[in-house]
Parts: sequence; structure tokens; C-alpha cells
Amino acid sequence: MATRSKANCDNFSVSIKKATMKKKFITYCSIFIFSSTTGSVFAHTQTGTLATSASAVDLYSVSCSPDVGQKTAKLQTHIQGLSQSSGALKISVISQRFAVASRTTDVRNADGQFSPTATIAGSDGVYNVMVVKNSSGMMSYSVEFHCLSQSGAHTMTNSFLLQNQ
Repeated sequence: MATRSKANCDNFSVSIKKATMKKKFITYCSIFIFSSTTGSVFAHTQTGTLATSASAVDLYSVSCSPDVGQKTAKLQTHIQGLSQSSGALKISVISQRFAVASRTTDVRNADGQFSPTATIAGSDGVYNVMVVKNSSGMMSYSVEFHCLSQSGAHTMTNSFLLQNQ
């Protein structure tokens, strides 16, 4: 009888281990899928599309951190409107850290050129970057983020899409 109870306990233990492994597998897969679809990015260039509403805003969190032994001294951004539009529709990028903000606008959409560069002095840490437009109409864009040291060397740049409108 004691042997049978031990066997039942062993089978129960194996069942729990299988269930735990299955749960871990599902959790890891979910994390992978979630992180790949919510906008966690490690590149300097991101593309997106603002919806038709004039109030549509895409919001990125850009994190700058030391790289190659140098600390971040500034964040530079610029934007390129990729969609043909009426002359009135313009797309801009606004970078903000604490009480300081900088804005640049692509005045000629779909011309293959980025806007002038907007620079915001800062340090290692998190910056808010917003992509906005001045009127209604759908607009695709390409935006670049560059965390730079005082000497102009790239420091680590990570961004995460917080809001996609």
C-alpha cells in the first residue's frame, strides 16, 4: 500500500512539473509576442503612421545610456513625412526632457529629405518624443533618434512606442 501511495505521489509530482513547464513556456511565448508587437525597439529609425484625426499623436519613450565609455550629452531628432499630402499638412517631432523641449517640422513631405535636426541638451536618462501634425489627414513618417556624447559619438539609444494613434 505504501508503494502504491508513493507511485501516486510521484505521478502527481510529474503532472505538476509538466503543468509548471507548460505554464512557463506559455508565459515566455507571451512575453516574446507582446514585446515584439508593442513597439520595443533598439534602432535609431522608426516608421509609423498618424491616423486621420488632427489630434493624433505617436509617443515614444527614448532612453539614452552610456556607451563606449561616454555619457549622453544630447538627444537629436528629425522627421520625414513619407505621405504625399496637401500643402497644408505638415508633420513634426517634439523632443522633451524635464522643462525643456525642441521641435522640428518637415516642410516638404515625400521629398526624400528629413527635417532640420532638433537638439535637446540633456544627459543619460529618458526623453519623451512626440510625433504630431498640424491638421487632419493620414500621414506616414520616418523619425530618427540619436543619443550623442559631448564629442558627437553615439551613446546607447533605446526607444519604446507608448502611444500609437
